[in-house]
Amino acid sequence: MSLLLLSPPRSARLGLSSEFGRVFASRFSGGSPWNFLREYVWEYLGACYIERRNFEITATSNIDGGMSCLSGRTAAFWTKILQNEPFITGYCNEMWRGKILNPDDDNFITRWLVSRGWRIAIQSAEKAVVQTTLERNSKFLYQCLRWARSNWRSNFTSTICERHVWRS
Repeated sequence: MSLLLLSPPRSARLGLSSEFGRVFASRFSGGSPWNFLREYVWEYLGACYIERRNFEITATSNIDGGMSCLSGRTAAFWTKILQNEPFITGYCNEMWRGKILNPDDDNFITRWLVSRGWRIAIQSAEKAVVQTTLERNSKFLYQCLRWARSNWRSNFTSTICERHVWRS
């Protein structure tokens, strides 16, 4: 965890600080090009996804303060937010079409902060990069499927149901 993440710009309404993610790349052990593809294609695709997200969150944050969804793996939240009773209740009981959801944690937290007027700081300095690892097999496809399911649900909730994005 970087000191930049723990010391974001001071603001009374700052609820979350997030850093860039970067994939800790594995070293190729040698062999044929097919071995390389088989071993590293998933890691490469994941790295592309994370780098694209870095670009997107920096651009939207700088253009209009907007934020689609922050990654929990590179974020720090104020304890007073996470211990807030309405937050806990909403987090544990988020529903879609009458059924409780489990997988939308990053989306829920981002929407909850935005809907209550909390600011989000993006720490984009090179010193603020958090290295992470990714699946190096086809499990990456299951992660992409989970993202696809949760993102459209969250986007629908943000724009049609809650409508906080239209008021910002």
